[in-house]
Amino acid sequence: MFYTVDQYGVRFSEDKTELIMAPKTLSGDYVIPETVMEIHASAFDSCKNLERITLPNTISKLGMGTFRCCENLKTVIFTSSIVSIAHSCFASCYSLQEIQLPKTLVKIDKQAFFECRSLEHIDLPDNCICDEQTFEGCISLKAVTIPSSWTEIPKGIFLRCESLENIIIPNQVLKIAENAFANCTSLFHIYMEDSVTDIATNAFANCNRLNQIRFGLNLKHVETNSFSNCNNIRTIYWDAVACSDFEDHIFFSESIKNCHIGNNVKYIPAHFCQYLNGLEEIVIPNNVERIGNYAFMRCNPRYVYLGKNITSENFSKLFGPYWELETKDVKYASNLFYYCNRLETIEVSIHNPCYTSLNGNLYTKDMCTLLKVGNSKKGKLELSVDRIVDFACTNLDITELYILRSCEIGKFAFSGCHELQRIYFGKEYKMHIDKLKIESFAFYDCQKLSSMYWNVKDGNFVVSDSYQIWGMYCGSDTTEHQIREYDFSYQITKLEIGRDVSMLPSFVSKFLNIKSLTIPKNIIDVEGGLPPNLKELKLDNTEEAINARKFIYKDNL
Repeated sequence: MFYTVDQYGVRFSEDKTELIMAPKTLSGDYVIPETVMEIHASAFDSCKNLERITLPNTISKLGMGTFRCCENLKTVIFTSSIVSIAHSCFASCYSLQEIQLPKTLVKIDKQAFFECRSLEHIDLPDNCICDEQTFEGCISLKAVTIPSSWTEIPKGIFLRCESLENIIIPNQVLKIAENAFANCTSLFHIYMEDSVTDIATNAFANCNRLNQIRFGLNLKHVETNSFSNCNNIRTIYWDAVACSDFEDHIFFSESIKNCHIGNNVKYIPAHFCQYLNGLEEIVIPNNVERIGNYAFMRCNPRYVYLGKNITSENFSKLFGPYWELETKDVKYASNLFYYCNRLETIEVSIHNPCYTSLNGNLYTKDMCTLLKVGNSKKGKLELSVDRIVDFACTNLDITELYILRSCEIGKFAFSGCHELQRIYFGKEYKMHIDKLKIESFAFYDCQKLSSMYWNVKDGNFVVSDSYQIWGMYCGSDTTEHQIREYDFSYQITKLEIGRDVSMLPSFVSKFLNIKSLTIPKNIIDVEGGLPPNLKELKLDNTEEAINARKFIYKDNL
């Protein structure tokens, strides 16, 4: 093949219609002759001193790697004849600051502007289609206009565009592909029109400045990790009316404080706000009819509002994980609020058929089952319900607890109430409890609990027989120190027996630190045993009391 070379050392075909290769030493400005109709692939590759290039009207395509690694190329003068730019055409042109793409351009291939580190702004023509990773690594790119004709934001197209601050997704876009805006660490605002239906995995991963996001009406699918490590998102606006369940949680940030659910939303997807333990409030509007599993798992809000359609089925899916129990016709999640140790107030729509609230506390509609006490409760707590479910009153700052009627107290119901000092089972005379059941660990880790008033009708006290009700499970490897720290039997130092009790309950024999005990005249039997370290026993020694007793007082305790 015959060729010719111009004065700059650039090699052409004999008729100068093809530009074959430029020398690596080419520098400064270079104008490609108008005779050239084709530029070979990699023709200007690694011309590191080339600063400006002017393209002729006779060229319609730029081939693969044409200007790759032209590290000092600052300006490219396009003509209206260009219709396509091939793979990595301007890749690693570190000094390229600005380009004016012609309106005739219809296709930009993969990585065409890969790591153009100085490129700050680009306007894409209306009919131009981009391949994946087109602008990956353009770390100075601050603004880009996305064509209104696009139906998809391609995979990795703006990956690692660290200076990109805001983006508007046009109304025709249906899908945002994998890694489309990943590692755009300056992106703080993104507006998605209602047309978007799919958001792929890692689409916005590591967008550390993103502070709010709106999900539109037609969104149908959001993949796992779509927003991983977006650590500054504060607010979510959720208007999607037909979105499928998430396979796993899509948000990972503790910074998310607010989640606004739109008025047209009827279904909240599974794993919707899972692990968002910085969420300040959860408001389930009246229009929401169904909730997916673990929608708010491990959230730790201060305020919760339940709309009128939150039935027992939906309620059991809110926070999870859970094990289900049933009370009458109502199903609830027994450890539903396990992680909600900041929850202060719960309110329920007055039209809700299953639940109600009073003073910020959550009950079943008949007020017979207590589901959760808000953590703002301090001082004295009086409860007159049939059942207190598992974890219902955890981490409260109460000092005194009154159980005023027959009741079942669930697992861990009062665990972590570190200020609790005294429990009243029943109250004064003729205010006794007919029946009491306490599940295992009900008062686990109540570190200051030391005093008890007992006025429960004889023989109607039921405890879990597989675990300690007052403290922790003591396995074979449990040290004596651990037992003393958590076991209720070591904590109680004062026991007062009510006037409606005739038989000392058997658990009293396990209270190791009671040194003195007063037995009122109504106690006629201590068959269950006395505290083992008792030093002083005070008895009513009237003739009537002595005759009624079924035990004999011995001086040598």
